[in-house]
Amino acid sequence: MNVFDQIPKDFFRILTGRNQDVFVEALMVLRDSFKLKELHLDRDVLVVRIAERLSQLQLVLEQDEEDAPDDAASDEEESTSLATARRILRRLQATGWVETEEKPKSFEIQVTLPPYVVAMLELLNGILQEDTQSYRNHAFDTYSALRLVVAADAREHAFQAFDSALRKSEALNDALKVLLNNIRRYHRRLAEFATANEVLEEHFDGYEALVNERIFHPMVTRDSVLRFRQPVLTLLEGILDDEALLAEMVRQGVEEKRLDDPERGLEDVRRGLLSIRDVFEDVDRIMMEIQTKNFGYTKAATDKMIYLLNQDRGVKEKTARILMAYTRLDEENRRLVREGTQLFRQGWIDERSVFVRSGRKVRTAEAPLKLRPKPERGEEMSAFLRSADSKYGHRKVMDRMAAWFGTQNVVGSEDLEIAQDEDFVLLLLGALKAGESRVFYEAEFLGGMVEREGYRYPRVRFVRRRAEKGRE
Repeated sequence: MNVFDQIPKDFFRILTGRNQDVFVEALMVLRDSFKLKELHLDRDVLVVRIAERLSQLQLVLEQDEEDAPDDAASDEEESTSLATARRILRRLQATGWVETEEKPKSFEIQVTLPPYVVAMLELLNGILQEDTQSYRNHAFDTYSALRLVVAADAREHAFQAFDSALRKSEALNDALKVLLNNIRRYHRRLAEFATANEVLEEHFDGYEALVNERIFHPMVTRDSVLRFRQPVLTLLEGILDDEALLAEMVRQGVEEKRLDDPERGLEDVRRGLLSIRDVFEDVDRIMMEIQTKNFGYTKAATDKMIYLLNQDRGVKEKTARILMAYTRLDEENRRLVREGTQLFRQGWIDERSVFVRSGRKVRTAEAPLKLRPKPERGEEMSAFLRSADSKYGHRKVMDRMAAWFGTQNVVGSEDLEIAQDEDFVLLLLGALKAGESRVFYEAEFLGGMVEREGYRYPRVRFVRRRAEKGRE
């Protein structure tokens, strides 16, 4: 089946034109209105809501070739925000996003949404609201559904429970892959940052808030995937060996028109159970790769910040950045750089400059001095990393954190004494290293910032791990 047998061919046209931002906001208004308790969407009310959203965001609908003649005429007669909203709604109707019908026993027009539009609105909202999405308890939900399958008092819902377990296991597999790809994306983006502040903002406001706290941390603590692995596999083995239970599940599936016939239905049920088993048998390998990638990203972010804190920020560095970016420019931009950049040697004149003569060199028969070979870049980088590691290395960070903890098990960043740049950098590195296995504490980001002695850093609560508590 072709996708455009279900949706109009011009369906995505509004998202590719010059007014795509305007139409996205209008679609979000459409979704918000659909989520309200009203059973019907009144067209006039929807027009007012779209006009209010565009006015708040100061968005303007530009004229383009896709506008119908009557749209242009209406704009000439009335250029208000309501007229713009009506024009947008007509465009949504023409491209298949909305449909209209008259309300029974009245001349009022109400707006209806086809099923594919509702699904697309949820997809767009999920992309825009990335910061509010969190990990769902897929592993626990799969385990709970399988327990319901084998429960004697819920035997009449066995097929529904099996279907729920299958969907939750697929969602778990997707979540693991999304998490792994997300960590790779943040790891790759480290190369794009030019300042330590950009690295810190990306880590604390991006990776820490959207990935670590909402997905990675629940997977290894509250809804530990590995903790539910063996119970799920045990339940699956029992279900696969119970022929009577399988027959009952097939009967319910055929009765609900979810399965074609008993013979093929039994194969589908067995295939679904084996699919769940494959997900949970392979989950330890995926979790190990995620752990490794998470540690690699944390280490790369730490090294990147140390490098940026110690690099040269003079004219030499800026010139090097211009030269490195020059090769990636097209010919027009290269010409602008050549014509707009004037390089010259800087010098000065004082009261003695007129009387200073250059020294004359006398040729002699002595052998010329030998040039010392320059060390390779690898040696220079190794020397730089050794210097940075000695100043902000792992042991230095752990010693400072241990000194701040003292005999306490919990300490907040607002209670620490930050008197110099070294204290500030060590505090940030201590927060970055909280996810590593060789660290004796954990970090909880409470939100907000602490400003003290000219320094501004996140509000963090450091908690000593239980193993460390037991040693005291």
